[in-house]
Amino acid sequence: MRLLRLTLGEFYFQFKYGILLLYCLITVVYLCVLGMIPQGAKITTAVILVFTDPAAMGLFFLGAVVLLEKSQRVNCSLAVTPIKVSEYILAKVIAFMITGTIVGGILCIFAGIEQLFFALLGTALSSVLFSLCGLLIAVKIHSLNQFLLATVPLEIVLCIPAFLYLFNVIRSPFMLIHPGVAAIELLKNSTDFWYLCIISLVFWIGVVFYISKKATAKFFAQMGGVKL
Repeated sequence: MRLLRLTLGEFYFQFKYGILLLYCLITVVYLCVLGMIPQGAKITTAVILVFTDPAAMGLFFLGAVVLLEKSQRVNCSLAVTPIKVSEYILAKVIAFMITGTIVGGILCIFAGIEQLFFALLGTALSSVLFSLCGLLIAVKIHSLNQFLLATVPLEIVLCIPAFLYLFNVIRSPFMLIHPGVAAIELLKNSTDFWYLCIISLVFWIGVVFYISKKATAKFFAQMGGVKL
């Protein structure tokens, strides 16, 4: 019940600061873009849009939310409540996952992606991974400029191999160990290795969740300028 209330609070936060409205507008823009794309390239374009935006929205927006909470001293209040670190993380991740998956689902349906279940699963899992990465970076830095700079290497590592795989520059089942490649494989309806994609994404989500939880616990323990 506490996790549910926290998650609803995250949705209210998204609504209050215009994140939901922004993504409604972005969705309309993307639908217009897809409407102008030839049918032969529509699915590939949709995969790129979903992977780089709805799926990855948590990387930037969750990080921005944490930075805003820092500036408003919200974390200082949360640090003295019974809320667990895992609940704090899960509430944010779930909220952005749901928002991103809905947007991604709309784009996939409009593009005519047939295996919608795998596309939604790829969007949801990659959204969780990106969100955890955004949280991990945000709890360690102190300004928006630092955050934007810190996300660049992460974007390169996650996105470039995925795009090389999407455009057949690199083709090997061993590449599915890379989470970005696994997400692309699910999104583009190539379901021969769907189980390997899920295992890869779940594994990396577990690794990043563990690291993020440690970093967030340390962040809360240092509230007030002293290490408890």
